[in-house]
Amino acid sequence: MFLKIIARENEWNRKYNFTDEGTTGFLMDWKMGMAFFAWKFSEENVKFYKCEQEVFEKNFRALEERVAYEMDPFDSPHFLRYPIEG
Repeated sequence: MFLKIIARENEWNRKYNFTDEGTTGFLMDWKMGMAFFAWKFSEENVKFYKCEQEVFEKNFRALEERVAYEMDPFDSPHFLRYPIEG
């Protein structure tokens, strides 16, 4: 279970469709000043992102609510750089 996150209203989050209804974000980990998170656009479309903790805190807010997401143990996700890569 991961902490659910919501996107703050800004240009980048609208560009990435993080503010669209029906999408869900969740924080996966903090490591060495970096935030690793994922955004679930649909059941089949989940993308993984990373950014500096400061950037994350400016653009997202973590909630107390939890999100369930099962990762395939054989899958090694590629984390896109937020807000640079698309």
